[in-house]
Amino acid sequence: MEPNNNNQIPLLISLFSLIFFNYAQAVCVPRNSSTHLLQRSPPPNSPPKPSPSPDSAPTLSMDPSIKKICETTDNPDLCVSSIAPFLSGKTDPISVLEMAINAATQHAKNAMAMASKLSAVPKATTDSANAPLFEDCKEMYSDALDNLQSAMDAIPSRDIGTINSMLSAALTDFVTCEDGFSGETSPLSPYDDKGTKMASNCLAIASLIK
Repeated sequence: MEPNNNNQIPLLISLFSLIFFNYAQAVCVPRNSSTHLLQRSPPPNSPPKPSPSPDSAPTLSMDPSIKKICETTDNPDLCVSSIAPFLSGKTDPISVLEMAINAATQHAKNAMAMASKLSAVPKATTDSANAPLFEDCKEMYSDALDNLQSAMDAIPSRDIGTINSMLSAALTDFVTCEDGFSGETSPLSPYDDKGTKMASNCLAIASLIK
């Protein structure tokens, strides 16, 4: 019995149509959908963005008006650096003088702390012979603190005479401490040298007050 070819033709047509439909559906899938997602995702091996360098951070510069006032002193660089921690946002001579006195006051406190430490050294150490001199310097630094405070107290009333005399006395206190060592360099010499210059700067700034 011969096979009925007429019955096989519709089956082959149906099978061919199904294959063609699946192929066409696959071709019509958007090819750029996965590509688009990949473009949004960062490359797996991409290096992290560098963080800003500390050196690139903005730095606060001294106001030109304060620099100009400091330039009238004998130690302009010390003037600028010493008052930097005490900036108040004001740039007039009176305000700058207050900053300079505050800086000198802090320095005198540091000097007195060092003198106290040195005067407490054991007797067997090399510096034990200078212990009495360190004690004298402690008194000088204490006097300097009092004189600096008196100068500060005279600023609101613009008592220039008192301001100058108290600042001059503070300068003398540092010099007197250094003179006690008879020209020899002591551990307190850097404190006395800087304190003398800071007091001198205060006097120069005070001369600008009208």
